Amino acid sequence: MTERRTHSRPATQPRQRSLLARVVAPTLLLATALSCNEYPVHSLLETFEVRVTDKLSGDKPVKLDFLWVIDHSPSMCQEQRDLAAGFKAFTDTLQSLGAIDARMAVVSVQQVPDKVDIKVVGRFMHKAATIFPPNCFERVIMPCQNAAQCTQKQPPFAYPVTTDSSMCVDQSSWENPYKGGQWECKKPSSASLVSNLNCSINTQCVAKCSTDDDCRKVFEPNVPKAKQRSICKNIAGQQGCMFPPDTSTCPAADKLPPVLENDQLDLFRCNATLGAASTQEAGFEGGFRSAWTALDPKGPNCDYDACVKSLRSCCKESKEEWCTKDFNQAKCDKDKKAWCEPLKDEKNCQAKQLLRDDAYLVIVFISDDDDCSMHLDLNPLDKNVITKEVWQRCQTYGDSRGGNLELNAGNCEYRREKNADIFCYSDCVVDSKTKDKAGKLKCPNGCKDGSKEQRACLDSAAVDTEKYKKVSKPFAPVGEFVNRFKSLKSDASRVIVASIAGSTLAESKWSEKDAIHYYQSTFKDQGPGQVPYICQGARGEAGYGSRYLQIAEAFRENGVVQNICKGSDFGPALKTIATTILKRVIKVCLPQPPFSDDDGKPKIKVQRTRDGAATEMQYTDGPQPGNADSFYIAPSPDCRAGKTGIAGELSACKATRDCTAGLTCIEGFCQVYNGAIFFSEVPDPKDKIEINYAADLGL
Repeated sequence: MTERRTHSRPATQPRQRSLLARVVAPTLLLATALSCNEYPVHSLLETFEVRVTDKLSGDKPVKLDFLWVIDHSPSMCQEQRDLAAGFKAFTDTLQSLGAIDARMAVVSVQQVPDKVDIKVVGRFMHKAATIFPPNCFERVIMPCQNAAQCTQKQPPFAYPVTTDSSMCVDQSSWENPYKGGQWECKKPSSASLVSNLNCSINTQCVAKCSTDDDCRKVFEPNVPKAKQRSICKNIAGQQGCMFPPDTSTCPAADKLPPVLENDQLDLFRCNATLGAASTQEAGFEGGFRSAWTALDPKGPNCDYDACVKSLRSCCKESKEEWCTKDFNQAKCDKDKKAWCEPLKDEKNCQAKQLLRDDAYLVIVFISDDDDCSMHLDLNPLDKNVITKEVWQRCQTYGDSRGGNLELNAGNCEYRREKNADIFCYSDCVVDSKTKDKAGKLKCPNGCKDGSKEQRACLDSAAVDTEKYKKVSKPFAPVGEFVNRFKSLKSDASRVIVASIAGSTLAESKWSEKDAIHYYQSTFKDQGPGQVPYICQGARGEAGYGSRYLQIAEAFRENGVVQNICKGSDFGPALKTIATTILKRVIKVCLPQPPFSDDDGKPKIKVQRTRDGAATEMQYTDGPQPGNADSFYIAPSPDCRAGKTGIAGELSACKATRDCTAGLTCIEGFCQVYNGAIFFSEVPDPKDKIEINYAADLGL
């Protein structure tokens, strides 16, 4: 016996409509069929017609709060210049499909206060640099032994030492891309040090000049004279060609806002041009620690007492050597007044100035080196915790305890070169041929998969690796900062993290080997003038930014990774970041959860009409970059359909029918539904999207 009842009424709109998605004339048809089954059959047909337009002036702009964390060490001048130049492509992409309301602030990656510029770590920077140091003279990395080789096409370079790193297999001819001019070859003292173990090159050709015109003939031959910018500069007795920061029209620091509002984004090039500091502190980079300190509502950029405690000039209560040497009462009083006194007024807490409760938080890390952030409860200035020698080589310790396998492998293989009895995981592969000091095979039976011999080998490798990991105790694992950044929002899906850092440019099959050889090189190649890198591009070279890459990957679809060596400018990288942001904020809220089939696949149909042609889009479990015809369903905080505080919320469930009315069974718990349709690729502005689905009401 079956009784069928049909009702028709207007659909309840989602609490907040998504960016770019306007729901036009929806209808709701509810059909409830009662039968002899154990549970009633439920179905709900929702039909949406979604039009995506160029500008939705009637829609509320999406709020985006950006924190840019920028490396300002001496190797970053070209990168800062290109970041400022490519920023327009970024904002144009964000604004191409809808209205945004952005706020932006900039901090450096420096995690230690110095005595010159950064008195409080994580303080928003708003003083545009006007000149770069000598490290920023224009140069070309290439094998050379004399000036003549800088202006002549060179035959394929014979690497003194080669490995299976992808940088060793490129035997193409070397040639300076710039024609004419005078150049000098800067090289290590020994010809044997021209290249490193991973085939990175240590020699460089630097342009010489006497006048600005000498530089412009080489670097800007086709640029109209009125737009030429390169200059011949003498800095600290060194002379060379340089492109100075494009900041001549920037306001003075007291007129440049530390937090840029939506109508001030044209000033970003000023805030982002931090300059290139040559202090020892600037080389001890900790982008994660700096970013957290900038946003911590209880940290030294919000709290007066925390601020005073962080000042080097006010550390008289500590008996540590660095403190007694740095303490100065007059400077302490001056620094407290300038840096800490304003924090007694809560409105000057910079986290509150940047972060809005209803905004997405976007953190962008840009560095040509790796992160070395220490635990927050440790003082990087305390030599009993960490020495300045470790500062200088911190990238060779990094996050070994947090799972940096290539770093562990590179270190182990380097140590094994000095002591063959040390076990590394690579010794334990099937058919291993490695030998100990006595010349005997470590795996005489070939380390067959699952054998006792292989397990014993792996146990020995674990013991030797653990000995190395102790060195990295002061460094905080990446996961610690992942959790901290997520904690800044009540819903972690509103935090987006992007990293533009050094990575391998090779095919994926080389990536792991390249990283291992890079780390081997950083351990072994320590002679004067040897500077290993993992990739080289138009802007220069970069070390392996493993931790920066890991933190972006930890945010999954809310993370984006770009290689700092790739491309001639930052335009494509910034556009990719902007597109990733759009993929997360462009969505269609679903007022009820879709009913699923026996395989757990939702019964939903999404049809896109583009240029008159209709395409049924494919449901996937998650984003599929490059698949413009796919969509997926995920929770979204601003799509909450209903009220919280309902009896039974967060109780365990197996299906929605186990939950109180108004709640949905999501991941085993009864929750207020907040699902939305996301698209793997950003929709075209002229797309028409129609959604039909059966909803599980749990009746």
